[in-house]
Amino acid sequence: MRCLVLSDTFPNAVRPWRGSYNRYQVDGLAELCEVSVINPIPWTEVLKHPAYARLLRGRDDVLNNAPVYHPLLLHLPLVDRAANWKAVRRAADRCLAEGTAREVDVILATFAYPHGLAAKTLAQELEVPYVIKARGSDLHSLPKKGGRRRVTREALADAAAVVTVSDSLAELAQELGCDPSRVTVLRNGVDAEMFRPVARRGARRALGLNRDAEVCLFVGNLLPVKGVDVLVDAARRLDNNAVSVAAAGTGSLSGWLHARAADPRMDVRLRPLGHLARGEVRLWMNAADVVVLPSRDEGCPNVVLEALACGTPVVASRVGEVPNILDKECGIQVEPEDAEGLADALETALQRDWDRRVIRGKVADMTWEDNARRLHRILRGVVRKQA
Repeated sequence: MRCLVLSDTFPNAVRPWRGSYNRYQVDGLAELCEVSVINPIPWTEVLKHPAYARLLRGRDDVLNNAPVYHPLLLHLPLVDRAANWKAVRRAADRCLAEGTAREVDVILATFAYPHGLAAKTLAQELEVPYVIKARGSDLHSLPKKGGRRRVTREALADAAAVVTVSDSLAELAQELGCDPSRVTVLRNGVDAEMFRPVARRGARRALGLNRDAEVCLFVGNLLPVKGVDVLVDAARRLDNNAVSVAAAGTGSLSGWLHARAADPRMDVRLRPLGHLARGEVRLWMNAADVVVLPSRDEGCPNVVLEALACGTPVVASRVGEVPNILDKECGIQVEPEDAEGLADALETALQRDWDRRVIRGKVADMTWEDNARRLHRILRGVVRKQA
């Protein structure tokens, strides 16, 4: 079977762990069938990161078993977003015209829109089925009406299969008109070799942290949807003002977070960490007493799975797939937007004696290898059905 992946967020030679969830899944899939990846790069990103320019020239060997191509994505940001799929399709067409694998049996779009509709039109031309993967914001952020919602519905309606990373996204896909029989929930996996328990004292020593400090760690994009503002509000409500909150990540709220951390009137210890490499994330997850994710919406958050693989308890909003991942043995769930409830949960988590082996055991069977095998069965099924 030959699969063409049309991807939104994908690793490259400049940032080899960008979109690590797609990297793991596609790398595993490439062990089971022939895979090629087209990952258009927006021209705005090339302007911001000049090193990306070299990615536009030919094949990127960032993966072990699959060629990756990065054609330039020419579009107008925030202008007629309902037509953005056309820019994705044009980028894919240019790439294919240059000799990228044209003989394919199935197309996989890793985001419902705009890549889903681009995959649909390309699949129609090549006379092959297409599958859409929905991860979170592609469905959560859809407006209640308008062109973008309409074309997303169109892409989902005609897909041979829709794969979602959470039950809540599966329900959303069905509300958008997708036949329930074609929707499969496939939760993310976790790299348990990279994210594993190490001695907390040693991790803190490596990071220069006091061994007796109480540390709450946030890891994620610093965007409004991740609720970092709720976390700061909750931290100010903690009875124990010796607790420090470390926040790893970048995004539109980076400046806001740094300003809060530097404000002498703030009565909470905030430590913005910026972007961390994967090994640094592992170290911080092992050094922290608790990992916190106060998101307003989620799909299947990798940070929760990675924290659990490190044996670290998690306090997270009851959104997306979190209710199916966290139980009382490995974490605490709270309602989104509830700073007071989040503060209470953090206090409870910091006071409790957690069993790290039990926590890690919660994700023992969530491997990327199994995830890839299940995805392969879905793709192979739609190919056989159309044959």
